[in-house]
Amino acid sequence: MARGGIGINELSKVKFWQLVASEGVGTMFIVILNNLLISRHDGNSVLLNVSITTGLLYTLLLYMFGNHGYFNPAITLSLYVFQRVPLFRMLFYSLSQVIGAVAGQAVARLVVLPGEGYSFMGNCATIPAEGIPNYTIFFIEMVGVMLVSAAISSRCKSYIIGVAVTLATFFTFPVSMASLNPARAFAMYAVSVVIPSYSWAYIAAPFAGALLGRFLMLSAELLVPEQDQVATPGHQRLLSDSE
Repeated sequence: MARGGIGINELSKVKFWQLVASEGVGTMFIVILNNLLISRHDGNSVLLNVSITTGLLYTLLLYMFGNHGYFNPAITLSLYVFQRVPLFRMLFYSLSQVIGAVAGQAVARLVVLPGEGYSFMGNCATIPAEGIPNYTIFFIEMVGVMLVSAAISSRCKSYIIGVAVTLATFFTFPVSMASLNPARAFAMYAVSVVIPSYSWAYIAAPFAGALLGRFLMLSAELLVPEQDQVATPGHQRLLSDSE
């Protein structure tokens, strides 16, 4: 995989566009599935259902499409900032993720779950629990994405990243309903044609969490001599990113 740079030469390669398309398709599946799960909100059972199913789906998508942009513009940006992917790959991955999220939200509204009250941020919306201030939403979403970003930055295998997604969803869902993805949040606002006062937290927090999680893991690598970095069944190396 290319590291850093511009990556404009990739635009002429069929493989590049296949990867771009896979980011959009994967994000669309995630959004549709989460809408289906959240629409049947019935207390504690939905917490387990959403957490486990989202983690399993994420693992499956990583196995199907590979670990490239991770279906999340915040994660993709963190990979670019720390020179994991080139500029054009980051831009097209992110654009595809946003388009996929909007398509998924539109399908959920018009086809899968019609009449769920989207214009009023209804049953399928990722909205904060009653009385939760915006800064708490920001913090919770940031920490959740930071956990996932740390797992990705540690070069964990797909099923370990899936576990990280499950845990992040489990702990953030009671507070913020676990958006954890700016593309998903944007799609919800675009399709519902509603921009609530807390929207900035759902958009900004994943970027902060992804960048912070990757920064912390890169910093941790500097403290561990390369000869002391060991591979485990769920962990390839710590963080070299050299391929």
